[in-house]
Amino acid sequence: MNIIEYLKKNGWILGYYPLVLLALVVQRRLSIAPTVGTILLILLFVIPFVLPRLSSFEYGGLKVEMRDLRNEVRETKHDVRREVSEVRQGYEALNAQLNELLARSRDYLRPQPLRVSDEKIQQMRDDMHRSSPLSEKDVLEGLNNPDASVRVATYLELQVRPTANVASTLIDCFWWEQLEARKSGDTRPLWQLLVAVERCILLSDEPIMQVDFRRLELLMHHCLQFLEATDSVDRGGECKERLKILLARIPAAES
Repeated sequence: MNIIEYLKKNGWILGYYPLVLLALVVQRRLSIAPTVGTILLILLFVIPFVLPRLSSFEYGGLKVEMRDLRNEVRETKHDVRREVSEVRQGYEALNAQLNELLARSRDYLRPQPLRVSDEKIQQMRDDMHRSSPLSEKDVLEGLNNPDASVRVATYLELQVRPTANVASTLIDCFWWEQLEARKSGDTRPLWQLLVAVERCILLSDEPIMQVDFRRLELLMHHCLQFLEATDSVDRGGECKERLKILLARIPAAES
């Protein structure tokens, strides 16, 4: 698209030439001697005709091919549009994946027989093996989310793709799940946290800071004491037994 077409497309052609002509007429009527301003006005008048036909120009030994320059600009704009489109599509796909994951996580946490919940969560794990991984930023935000369904979805991500990079934040989740159990009586989020802790920390080959092992031990003991003192929570004793097993594994994991 040349400059004339561009001006026409954007409506500027209606005002561009009348303004230049008006400036020339006013200058002539006032009998103003030709000045640098006059020359500039004339240049403004002819530039739209000259530029589209200008194939190259040379200055200080540097020769610029206008056609090549225009082609490079077009190619750059095309590449930028394509990259923006790819980023948008990737974001939309990830957003759709997260929405589906959260919907299934909420379905897992509905009141239902434990056997049904276990089947649903195992199917989610199997599907996540075939899905795109969440970013570390998404994982950290998920672990800090007050919504239990968001945390459960994040625990599943760490069960499928364990990493010790988020160990410190993961350990803090014992406060969340103890609060959730106290509030709703549901220990399914706590159970998924225990599975994630085992895979990310106790079975990890990645280095874990000593202070994190001490915090993990302290918070797990605190959670176990809470469960043992609250008869209305974890009536089957599954989480209590799991906590005892994991606590016994901490010395081996540290060495």
